[in-house]
Amino acid sequence: MRFRLKSRLWSRRREHYTTAEDEALVLAWENVSLDPITGTNQDGSTYWDRIADYYNHTVKSKSFRTTKSLQQRWCSIQECCNRWAGCMVSVEDNQPSGTTLMDLVGSHCSSYCQH
Repeated sequence: MRFRLKSRLWSRRREHYTTAEDEALVLAWENVSLDPITGTNQDGSTYWDRIADYYNHTVKSKSFRTTKSLQQRWCSIQECCNRWAGCMVSVEDNQPSGTTLMDLVGSHCSSYCQH
């Protein structure tokens, strides 16, 4: 861990997210977002507080993540998902006849990795 001076307060730099933590965040987001009772009837801070609570209770890590940290990580995950979806649309729109699903996925993966 690194320490740095920030606005006269010492802050500890958090560890990178693991794949398991990313998956736990996606699961937390999914559970809170798709909750039929409160999914759409909550403000932004309540929404993210619920995601953070769900995440911190279900993740199998000793690292506690703040709401702000989870929001920032979610932005990174969402950006990658949007890029992946964009590549997939591009590949599907330009799919040559006679290609299989495996050809499409292989082409899609190489297109995504180039960005």
